[in-house]
Amino acid sequence: MFRGIADRLADMTPVMDVVAADTRLLMDDSLAGSVSPMGQPYRALSHTTEQINPRRVGGKPLLDTGRLRGSLTTATNRSGFS
Repeated sequence: MFRGIADRLADMTPVMDVVAADTRLLMDDSLAGSVSPMGQPYRALSHTTEQINPRRVGGKPLLDTGRLRGSLTTATNRSGFS
């Protein structure tokens, strides 16, 4: 009985796949809503930033270029995810 449980727990990849997908969704939703994962709104782009980069006027913090969102990845293995 315990051997079967131990065998199933030896490879946590299916569980980690779900956890990684949920984490990725949380990150994407947070960026799209301009809020932290804890629900705190990001500070607006500063006037200086908008003066230096006029194309960013009215843009969303951490999302206006898409580089951050494009850099987010998840990977799973037998014991966890990153």
